[in-house]
Amino acid sequence: MNVTPLSPALGANIDGVDLAAVTDAEFETIYQAWLDHGVLRIRGQSLDDPQLERFSARFGPLEKIPVKLQWAYVMGMEVDESEALLDELWSYAALPENVWTQKWTVGDVLIWDNRRVLHRRDAFPDHLRRLMKRCQVLAREG
Repeated sequence: MNVTPLSPALGANIDGVDLAAVTDAEFETIYQAWLDHGVLRIRGQSLDDPQLERFSARFGPLEKIPVKLQWAYVMGMEVDESEALLDELWSYAALPENVWTQKWTVGDVLIWDNRRVLHRRDAFPDHLRRLMKRCQVLAREG
């Protein structure tokens, strides 16, 4: 298995592993790469739903119903103060040197750490079809 950084700021590509049959040692390498790089891309995977859930659960307990945040704020601050601080933080996060863009291919698995990485979906042509599956994981014990 190889871990190759995708950019100086974040992200790593992992190849040479089958996520459907990942060993404990391989998973620990993947987990450490996730902590080190914030975003991982593993291409060429073919996981059915139970395999995806089993692999995802190794990161921590699966959240049964993903929570969609309607807004973000900093607890303990007035709303105006919070919005000003978040706007400043997001302006740094969106600098070109802090952005990596995924070029999708069939079989790609992306793993990102919501504690340190912002993400979004850009528009794509209407005639293209995409099937996305998502597992949301809670904090890992210990």
